[in-house]
Amino acid sequence: MNGAHMIRRGRLVSAIAALMCAASPSSADDLARGRALYQGHEAFAAGRDATANRLPAKFSACARCHGPAGEGGREGEVIAPPLALSRLTAPRDALPAFENEAVIRAAITRGAARGGGALGAAMPRYALQSEELDALLAYLRVIGGPGDHPPGVAAKTVTLGTLLPLSGESAAIGAAILRSLRDRFDESNSRGGVHGRRIELIAIDTAANGAAAAAKELLSREPYAVVAAMWRLDESEVGEAFSRHRVAKIASLAVHEHMSSLDEWDADLLAPLAAQQEALTTSLRLCREDGPHWAIPILPPAQPVSDAIWFDAPPRLQSALAEAKRPGCVALGLGAEPAVARALPVGWWAHVTLPFPAALLARPRQGGGVDGWRALGLSAGRLAVELLSRSGAQLHERSLLDNLPSLAGFELYPGAEAHFDRTRRHAFDPGVVTIPALAGDAAPPAARATFFDDGG
Repeated sequence: MNGAHMIRRGRLVSAIAALMCAASPSSADDLARGRALYQGHEAFAAGRDATANRLPAKFSACARCHGPAGEGGREGEVIAPPLALSRLTAPRDALPAFENEAVIRAAITRGAARGGGALGAAMPRYALQSEELDALLAYLRVIGGPGDHPPGVAAKTVTLGTLLPLSGESAAIGAAILRSLRDRFDESNSRGGVHGRRIELIAIDTAANGAAAAAKELLSREPYAVVAAMWRLDESEVGEAFSRHRVAKIASLAVHEHMSSLDEWDADLLAPLAAQQEALTTSLRLCREDGPHWAIPILPPAQPVSDAIWFDAPPRLQSALAEAKRPGCVALGLGAEPAVARALPVGWWAHVTLPFPAALLARPRQGGGVDGWRALGLSAGRLAVELLSRSGAQLHERSLLDNLPSLAGFELYPGAEAHFDRTRRHAFDPGVVTIPALAGDAAPPAARATFFDDGG
């Protein structure tokens, strides 16, 4: 081969290399940022000024109209076409293709349509930085395809996490929930997983260093969602951390005060405290005993119950019970029940409000059988598996949450239905268990032995 041929060949190789570099996969940082901008998880640098009508990030996100997987959408008479780059660079109906990425950039920033026309007024014209456009185009190359996965999702696996007390005095509770979650997920995996993906579970102990540190550790491992996680009411920063990182909290066992306390990333399993208080008040009204009607509130009652006396702590109620002259009834929440039950005189009734349906306590323990905590874990695991199934193979960050309304009436456990809808973000209504006092050292009822006494 002579020198001229070698020079020409060198130029050809260089040209091919340049073309390959231009078409090569974008960097992981570009893809991650492009995804965040497209989905609305990250605001454009210009903020509200990114669009002429000054839309907030949530409404200016491409996914709002074009779908989370770029599949397109329709609202009224306005059609938002698919946005995958392969669809944009191909003819659509009678319209020509966008010729190259420069034309697509012009469509985003100036509203230039296929064939040189103008896009409709419903399509915002975006004032974006060049780096933002680069990131968006990088994401459009993969959107809706086999490489389009949110954190925690891969072609063959989906990673879920949980926060539970796995050491210390509550270790038995955490172990029971974790065992039941694994049972549900192992059952799914034994059938080939969900849409071909095995469920992998990461469990972090909250008792060792606290729930906040456990949440930080779990987030560093990038789960797709957290399931059946537990933290205290005063540890709201834990739930907020997951929300900031756009991690769905599915079947959370962290109780909120009111339904309005739940944010858009929450899908609780348990009824809020306000709903429990309403059930407690109702149960007290229905008490048929002629004697005293006494109660310990879960939250301060919105409306007083006539002929009822409210005690602010178990010791005060215990003292009153010791001096009672005739049988009556008490109403209280799950947390106060063990202390009060030991002081309940013969002939009295206790109406115990649960943050879940009483059906979860209906099966007595038989050796290592199902107890109340495992019933909660099994319910949480079933909710997660069912939501993954209904979400399809193409997942985005909010897939599970978007499918919550489809589970209205779905039985998570025998006799325990989910009651999600478009505004309600907790599965269970509260239940009430009515327990009679027993004489002497008689064994307590099975429901109490299963859940209330030792939680094992």
